[in-house]
Amino acid sequence: RRARRPTTWLSSSTHWLLLPVFLLRRPTPGRVAMMALTAELLPVALAHLRAADPQLAVLLDASPTCSFARLTAPAAGSAFSQLCKRVVAQQLSGASSRTIFARVVAACAVYAGTDCGGELSPASLLGTADAELRAAGLSAAKLRALKDLAAHFADGRLSEEAVSDAALLDDEQLERALTAVVGIGPW
Repeated sequence: RRARRPTTWLSSSTHWLLLPVFLLRRPTPGRVAMMALTAELLPVALAHLRAADPQLAVLLDASPTCSFARLTAPAAGSAFSQLCKRVVAQQLSGASSRTIFARVVAACAVYAGTDCGGELSPASLLGTADAELRAAGLSAAKLRALKDLAAHFADGRLSEEAVSDAALLDDEQLERALTAVVGIGPW
């Protein structure tokens, strides 16, 4: 029996296509590290799919309305804010996690005294009272994880650059830095 491949959803304007993630950043024995499927890598991925599955190739070729040129960029916002979203979303539906995250951002914006534009900062999260964040819908465990993540960013153990730039930390270093945060484990 073949092992299942990780998959990802890609969206064009109104069409969804489930693509296997076959591109590896740095494959190592016994470990698969996924690489984001960017607009530059998309033609390579589509060529692979066409070669691997003739029936899918016919469908891809017969669908001129499915334009992949308008793929959205990877998640917008700061790495800190994106990590916070992932912590909040753990074991919740998409709608619930979006609602709770919006409430957390609003609570932090009140502390910061400014509109944060939907983003969190380590300082605003650390400065917001735990009771306010719990009232926004965070569980005690998620609150503890978010506060520890904010502390890691605030004191420099993690940084926007280290998380988003592969040249600063290799995969193993980044994994060690992230898993040092309470509530974030190996994936």
